[in-house]
Amino acid sequence: KYRLFPEYYDLTIKSEVDRPLWDLSSSERVGQKFFQIPFISFIYERGYRQNFQNFGFPGVEKEFEEADKLFTSLNATGIVMDLSCASGFMTRKYIKSNRYS
Repeated sequence: KYRLFPEYYDLTIKSEVDRPLWDLSSSERVGQKFFQIPFISFIYERGYRQNFQNFGFPGVEKEFEEADKLFTSLNATGIVMDLSCASGFMTRKYIKSNRYS
């Protein structure tokens, strides 16, 4: 959970989340909870993610606009599942737009 956003949408598979720590590989231990660590999310959203623009990505606002335009053109407003590997910043943008749930 985030201080500014007290709720998040956890789409993980329950049986995977409930696996005991000793049953997970090293990469699974890091991967499942990595972006739920507030410090990691902070670094990703306010530094690391901005470097994507150096490699040709248009930036968060433009990416959201492009996706929103695509969904609108397909008449696909309503439920959207954000499957990106990150801290949930795009999910929060979808929710704030009040066009998706």
